[in-house]
Amino acid sequence: MKSERRRLSASAPLLCVFASGLALGVWAAPAADSAPPPAAASAGRVLRVGVAKHLPPMVYEEKGQRRGLEVDLARGLGEQLGRPVEFVARKESDLIPALLAGKIDIIMSGMTATAERSARVSFTQPYLRSGQTPLVRVDNAANVQFSLMWDKHKVGYQRGTTGEIFVQRNLPNAEKVPFSTPAAGAKSLARKKIAVFLHDAPINWWLASTHEADGLTVINAFLTTESIAWAVRKDNPGLLDAANDYLGTILKDGRLTAAIARWFGRSTRPPA
Repeated sequence: MKSERRRLSASAPLLCVFASGLALGVWAAPAADSAPPPAAASAGRVLRVGVAKHLPPMVYEEKGQRRGLEVDLARGLGEQLGRPVEFVARKESDLIPALLAGKIDIIMSGMTATAERSARVSFTQPYLRSGQTPLVRVDNAANVQFSLMWDKHKVGYQRGTTGEIFVQRNLPNAEKVPFSTPAAGAKSLARKKIAVFLHDAPINWWLASTHEADGLTVINAFLTTESIAWAVRKDNPGLLDAANDYLGTILKDGRLTAAIARWFGRSTRPPA
């Protein structure tokens, strides 16, 4: 684990923490004397946190223990609200349906806030700026870097993600190859069955670190700019306020930056 995170540091120069007022221009950390968020009334009730089944470094299981950036942040949110946390693992494509069905209370799983998703759920203030990056083989990196947008490469992506949306909209010449998990995409890339695998930067950095012996690397150019946030039901404004209050607190006191540094191997700074 430690060695993997050290290798991530060399590949992760572009990830940024969202600072209040800088990202969207409308959000600021709550004042110290502000009223407690409405969700505080739910203190003691289990907070059901929806997460992906396996999406390191955001969330994953190791030796029976759930780990990852979102896991650390979810436990911190539960502590601030006085609510025990229960993690509910689902396929990424099943998380929003589970939220809308009332089977979970909040999604904390490296989810990109999009206009389409915002029509169905309410997103918190974004806390990370990420984007789609190409995971490639070292021996083919230069070729992919200069011809991805127009050549007929075999391009892999995970179903139901913003990576799929990017490929469908922007790579008309590509031979599109969907995968159910990032691990399956990386495995296919290592076996030279595809030329590139697109996913969010943190996911691909992790895959490159764990497939270093297979010669996989990340081209550090964001193909998109995406805002990572948490999602709650639109009929639960109290929890939305509480989550935003928590984000404001950990951004202000440095805990958010420290958590990201732990999982991505370097400190990050707010975008200028």
